[in-house]
Amino acid sequence: MFWYKKAAEQGDVVGQYNLGWTYREMKDIKQAKKWFDQACKNGHQHSCRLLKEME
Repeated sequence: MFWYKKAAEQGDVVGQYNLGWTYREMKDIKQAKKWFDQACKNGHQHSCRLLKEME
């Protein structure tokens, strides 16, 4: 998770998605939504779909 977070914070879209997924698996929905939202804004379509499912 350390490297996902490092990549995500530097704007890496795959890192943002992976971090969101990791938080989702840990049941930390607030953090998962945060990172899926970032990835979605950066064009990661699967993150956009997951974000909609979580609403």
